[in-house]
Amino acid sequence: MWNKFSGVRQSSHPIMRTLLCVALAVGLVQAATENCKQETTVSADDDVVITMDDIERIALKNLDDGPRGYYQSGADDQQTLTENKQAFRRLRLRPRMLRGVKDR
Repeated sequence: MWNKFSGVRQSSHPIMRTLLCVALAVGLVQAATENCKQETTVSADDDVVITMDDIERIALKNLDDGPRGYYQSGADDQQTLTENKQAFRRLRLRPRMLRGVKDR
């Protein structure tokens, strides 16, 4: 596929990134649902999510064998897998706490 703006050939990397994000999101939702069903006390054994590696660990733990193997693997030199991990490391989330909700 050619990028009409730069004239450079693009690969399917955005699709793979999207699929990885969806798999991670599914795992996170499943993990969050399970955590809500359990006690609210925190112990050293609880899954703590701080980094993308934590998210990946929880997501892969909650996926079936087929999808888990697909999302864990990379082809050839695993360039896409490496780029995806680097992209998530650059991602910064800004919590929106203590915001006015009067006009919502």
